Amino acid sequence: MKPRLFIAAMLLAFTSLWIACSDSEDSVCGGDSDCPTDQVCQDGVCKLPSRVRCVGDPDCSGGERCVDGVCRAISDNNTNNVNNVNNQNNINNNTDMGADFPPDMPRDNVNPEVVSITPADGTTDVAVDAQVEVVFSEAMNPLTVNFQSLVLKNPAGQDVPAMVTYNPDTFTATLVPTAPLNPSSGYRVVPLSTLRDPAGNSLLEPAPEARFYTAANEPANHTALAARFAPVIYQSIENETGAAVNYDLPTTVNFDGDFTARNNKAAAQTSAPTANVYYSVVESKTHYFIVYALYYPVRKVDTTLNEHDFTGVLFVIDKATESFKLAEGLKVDSGNDTIFAWKPDSSDVSGTGQPQILDDFPDADFDGERYPMYIPRGIHAACHWTQQGPAVPTGCFHSSQEFTDGPNAGVIMRPGTAQTYAMAVDNNGQKEMEYGLVPLNSLWARRTDVDNELLWEQLTVYQPIDSRPSRYNDAEEPIVWPNRLVSDDTDTFGKPPFAWLKLSGDPNQGQWLFDPAYIMTVRYNFGTMYSNEYCFNSYLGIDNRGDATHPECPAP
Repeated sequence: MKPRLFIAAMLLAFTSLWIACSDSEDSVCGGDSDCPTDQVCQDGVCKLPSRVRCVGDPDCSGGERCVDGVCRAISDNNTNNVNNVNNQNNINNNTDMGADFPPDMPRDNVNPEVVSITPADGTTDVAVDAQVEVVFSEAMNPLTVNFQSLVLKNPAGQDVPAMVTYNPDTFTATLVPTAPLNPSSGYRVVPLSTLRDPAGNSLLEPAPEARFYTAANEPANHTALAARFAPVIYQSIENETGAAVNYDLPTTVNFDGDFTARNNKAAAQTSAPTANVYYSVVESKTHYFIVYALYYPVRKVDTTLNEHDFTGVLFVIDKATESFKLAEGLKVDSGNDTIFAWKPDSSDVSGTGQPQILDDFPDADFDGERYPMYIPRGIHAACHWTQQGPAVPTGCFHSSQEFTDGPNAGVIMRPGTAQTYAMAVDNNGQKEMEYGLVPLNSLWARRTDVDNELLWEQLTVYQPIDSRPSRYNDAEEPIVWPNRLVSDDTDTFGKPPFAWLKLSGDPNQGQWLFDPAYIMTVRYNFGTMYSNEYCFNSYLGIDNRGDATHPECPAP
């Protein structure tokens, strides 16, 4: 191409491009009138409305106003027009204003509020297929009511996948999880400030939240088994009178009427708790594993009162014969836990050397089918009543004279109706009373109550070992367990069953409760047929009952 022709072509292209840009975005402007009719002027540049959308004036900057969902730079000569547009939007969308709302009335500056949440805060035994409803104080912008602004949190703190809808007639948002919730679990409803009314006002903060707890799916036969094998407890008590009697009676963590842990020591000195024992049942293809967990508001060592104490025992029951095979008791400490075990003479279980103590006791020691468990005052170790075998675990040494006739009192507790110590009766010179049975699931459901004014100090993620089964994996909800009850004391022994050690000194906590079918084979040899595969384990999310591929797990 000749030079003159090339220069002419370039000038023509530049001119065409300049003409095209005058009708495109990013051209310089002083107001909307300088832009094409389908654009607005923002920050001195023409832009398509899709680039500057908004919900309300707070979404705009530099003095812009939100008009029909778009941020517009407003000059003095068209401010009234913008006010009229916004006022008309308020008339159409805000039911509080009515059809006769005057055009020149100031815009809505009132933040919407949450009026109610269902299930309400603290609700228990909520169905796993329940839906959540949140009622607002006024009409909301439907575009802001979604699964990102109205969130349901699971025990691990993750967002639960859900569908969210909004009813403008009742100002009500409804959240429906896409899958059933987990049983015995705590969930938290969280409304966020991204929820807004039609005028763009965000939700009033702080917005109320709600915690609720789903119901357990405990099999009926497990409840019956727990009642059938519940032990007779020989409870040593330091004093029969005054507040000290309350230090040595097992009870619930909410014996004082609240689920605040840090006031339990004080409450034990001013109120009389009823005797209660937590229980939990896990079922393998060959055995039942029944845990009885005892909580005490105070652990007294010498003259020192420490807030909280736990102890517990695990029973292994043969499914085929429904016979008692083993009892493994614990002395719970702030660090390592001490394990010791007993078995009846008729049991074919033998030890593997871990722990060193596995004593026999005569079958005649059973009170019917009830294991005789001795709990010494103060340290509250789960011992056996008799003194059979060559060794006596530390803290378990006792004699019948010490229990009944010595300077320290004792009471025999049998399963039944929860009673206070004042309700104990005299039976041939020996005090006797009843204790109630409470599902451990009721405490497990509250594992997310982590706060200084609630129950727990913090949560820890459960780590299955040796490729043990679990419903949960890295891509789904992990199992979290609480490590210790809240207390202001320097020394506290409020470590619940969820945190008890697999082995003394072993860092893998939680195995004792979550995976007993595995842990028992670490320490004991079972002469009978034994399977560590589960038919039902609520902690690991396993329920194979009625599954044709698991004939050993019949339908309930």
